[in-house]
Amino acid sequence: MKTKTTTLFILILTVFALSTTGFGCKEKDPEANITEEPPITEPIEPQEPSEEEQLVSLAESYTQIYGTFTEGNYSNLESLSDFMSVEYREETNAWLETRKNQPSFSPTYGIMTEIVISKIINFELGYAEVLVVTERMKTNIRTLAEENYYQNCLIQFIKEDNTWKVDKAIFLTNKG
Repeated sequence: MKTKTTTLFILILTVFALSTTGFGCKEKDPEANITEEPPITEPIEPQEPSEEEQLVSLAESYTQIYGTFTEGNYSNLESLSDFMSVEYREETNAWLETRKNQPSFSPTYGIMTEIVISKIINFELGYAEVLVVTERMKTNIRTLAEENYYQNCLIQFIKEDNTWKVDKAIFLTNKG
């Protein structure tokens, strides 16, 4: 009985203390509502990305799509044709035709490609090269076994009709 009385006494004392102090809430300072007008600033015009930034962005997007596929399904290459130079598009289309004439089979693997970092390694009048570092995951479709690895992709650009086009995409063999 003594512990109940003590607990009740402490509870009443706590409620009384909180009620006299506003339950821990601070009274609003009437001066706090007065704010200064924010300075008027001119709207910031969005910056157009530089030509180099546009090339890096295009190289990264191209590499990710180019390097992600399921064995025997080359729709990724077909979707990239608008970004290819005329010559590279013709080479790619000829390669795709040879694949279509092969007997169909059940795919055994798929590869997903993610971009790690990119860097322009050559930028000249009408020609540029971007090195794209990728992380790739090859998955065996039958066993679901995965293999992760890093691989560099070299994207070569040329200008056609004043527009940068991919003239070659090469996944490089990594040493080591």
